[in-house]
Amino acid sequence: MSGKNFDDVIKRKLAKLEEIRQERKQLELLKSARDAEKAKEKYIEKIKSFVDFDKICEETLRLTPQIENPTVSSSKKKENENIQILKDNVETPKRDISEKLSKLTVFHTEITDIQPREILTSTKSTQTKNSNACLQRLVIKNIEDSQDDDILEGGFKSKLPPGCMSPGLPKVEFVLPAITRLESIIEERKAVRDAFVKTQDNPNQTSIFLVTELTEEEKLAFLSNTNFQNALNRIGSVVENVVANNRDITKDYTRPNTSIDDADDVSYSGVLLNVMFECELTTNRCITDMDWSPFVADRIVASYHSNVNEPLAPEGMALVWNASFGKTYPEYIMHSSSAVMSICFDNFDPNIIIGGTYSGQIVMWDTRSSKSIPIQTTKLNSGAHVQPIRSLNINSHNIYSISFDGRFCTWNMDMLSKPIDVFTLGTKQKRPIAATCMTFADIEYNDFLVGGEDGCVYKANRFDANDGIKAKYEQHDCPISGISMSHSSASEFNHLFLTSSIDSTIKLWSLHSETPLHTINNNFDYVMDISWCPTNPALFGTVNESGHIDLWNINMDSEEPIVSTIVDGQPALNRFSWMPNAKHIAVGDLDGRLYLYEADNRLTQPVHNENSALIETLDMLRQKSLIRD
Repeated sequence: MSGKNFDDVIKRKLAKLEEIRQERKQLELLKSARDAEKAKEKYIEKIKSFVDFDKICEETLRLTPQIENPTVSSSKKKENENIQILKDNVETPKRDISEKLSKLTVFHTEITDIQPREILTSTKSTQTKNSNACLQRLVIKNIEDSQDDDILEGGFKSKLPPGCMSPGLPKVEFVLPAITRLESIIEERKAVRDAFVKTQDNPNQTSIFLVTELTEEEKLAFLSNTNFQNALNRIGSVVENVVANNRDITKDYTRPNTSIDDADDVSYSGVLLNVMFECELTTNRCITDMDWSPFVADRIVASYHSNVNEPLAPEGMALVWNASFGKTYPEYIMHSSSAVMSICFDNFDPNIIIGGTYSGQIVMWDTRSSKSIPIQTTKLNSGAHVQPIRSLNINSHNIYSISFDGRFCTWNMDMLSKPIDVFTLGTKQKRPIAATCMTFADIEYNDFLVGGEDGCVYKANRFDANDGIKAKYEQHDCPISGISMSHSSASEFNHLFLTSSIDSTIKLWSLHSETPLHTINNNFDYVMDISWCPTNPALFGTVNESGHIDLWNINMDSEEPIVSTIVDGQPALNRFSWMPNAKHIAVGDLDGRLYLYEADNRLTQPVHNENSALIETLDMLRQKSLIRD
C-alpha cells in the first residue's frame, strides 16, 4: 500500500471517530435534560405538598372567637396577640416556609416492650421435727404483685409507671413451709391424741372422737415408710420368737419361784432332733460350712455349693436360719457368683457375714441391705487366692483365709481390695501344701494348724513365713477332713487338738508331740468332720458318710462313742458344729439339709471332777502310746 492511500484511511477513521463522539455528547445532553425535567417534576410535587401543609397550618392557626367575654383578663389579651403574631408569620411568602420545611425529615421508630427485672431472693432456715412452734420463712414478692395488691386495697401507692421499682424496701410476707402428706397425717393423729389425753386428765370434760378409716393413699404412705417397715420386722421377730418358744410373757418374774415346773423333771440321754431346715433353694446343694452367731445364740449361717441341675440358679448361696423359731424357711438369703466354700460371722457386727468362694474371692454380705448380693468382693487379680478357699477365721478386724494351693492371706475388714500379707505354705521340696482345713492353735491367732490332702497336719506361724513349716504331724493315710483345737477354759488342755480323716480314723494330738496320743479305729466309714465341745473338755462329736452322729467322751470310753444317732434316711453327713452354749448340735449333709439336734445337759455340762479325770486319762493314753511305739 502506498503512503497516499494509508493517509486517506487514517483520515476516514478519525472522521468516523469524531462523529461517534458527537453522538455520545448529544445522548448525554438528552439524558441530562430528561433527568433535570424529572427532578423539576419531583420538586414541583414537593412544593405542592408544602403549599398544602401551609394551608393546613393557616386553617389550624386561624382562631376567631364567636362570643367575647367581657371579663377577659389581661393574660387572655396577650395570648390573642401572640396568636396574631403567629398568623402574620404564616402569611409570609410561601418560598420562606417551603425552604424551612424542606429541612425537616421523617424517621420511623420501633417500639419494644421491656419486661421489668425479676427480683430473686433466697432464704435459709433450720427446721426440726421436735419444734413445737410452726416455722415460717420470709418470701419477697415481685413488684408487679405488690402493685396488684395496692390496686385491690383501693389506690396506688406509687405514681411510677409499671415496670419501675418503687422507692423503699420490698414487701415481705410470712409463708408456711411445705409438708408432706405423711407428716400432715402424723400431725393430725398427734393433735387427736393430745386432745384425748387432756380429756383423761380432766374427768369433767367430755369429748367424742370418731374413728376414721385411712384412705388408700394414707395406707400406702404408711406401708412404704422405711422406718415403719424396719420396726415391723423387728417387732415381728420378737413376737415370733416368743410364740415359737411358748414363753409366758405375762409371768411375774419379781416373785420368788416356789413351784417347780413338771417339764424340768423330763430328761433324756443323748441327742434329740429338734428341727430340720430345708427349702427349695437348698435342694441338691451340698452344705460346705456352718457358723453360729456370737450375738444371737439361736442364729446359724450355712454355706451351699452350686446346684448342677439348675444352671440358671446362683452358683453360691448362704442362708441364715434361726433355731428358736422352728420354721422351715430362712431369715436371710444371700447369693454369690461362685460356690461358697467357707463362711463365718463377724465378731463385732451382727449384720456382717464373710464368705470364701470357689473362685478364690472373699465376699461380704450385710443382712440390712435390701439386696442379696455381696456389698464387697475381693478382686481376682489382687495377688491373693486363685483356688478355692477352704477355711476362714476372723480375729478383731482381720480375716485369715487359706486356699487349696496352700496360700495364706491376711485381710483387713475395711479394705478388701488387696490383702495385707500373703505367703504360701510349702514342704521342704518347695511344693505347696494342698490345704483342706485350718484352725488357730492359740487365742492370739499367731500359730495355726493346717490339715493337708496328703494326710499330714502342719503347724506354722503367720509372722514367720520365711521359716516355713514349724512342725509336721503325719499319721493319716488319706486326706484330713476336719481339725478342731481345744479352747477349754482350763489352760492345761489348750495344747490338744483332734483330726478326722477319710481313712476312717480319729486321732488325738498334742502340740508338744509329733505322734498322736490316741487313735480311734472304730469307724468303718469316712469320718467327714469333728469338733470339740465348747463346754466340756472331754467331749467331742463326729459325723460320717453313713448318717451317723457320734458323741465321744474320752473320760468315759476312749474306744466307743457314748451316744450314737442315725439320721433318718442315712444321708451322707459332712459338717458338724456345736452351739456356743452346747445346747444344740448342727449337722449338714450333701443334699442341702440342715439338722438341728438338742443335746442332753448331762452330756455337755462337765461334772465337778471332769478336769482331773481328763488329766488322768491323758496320762494313761500317753503311756499306752509309748508302749505301742
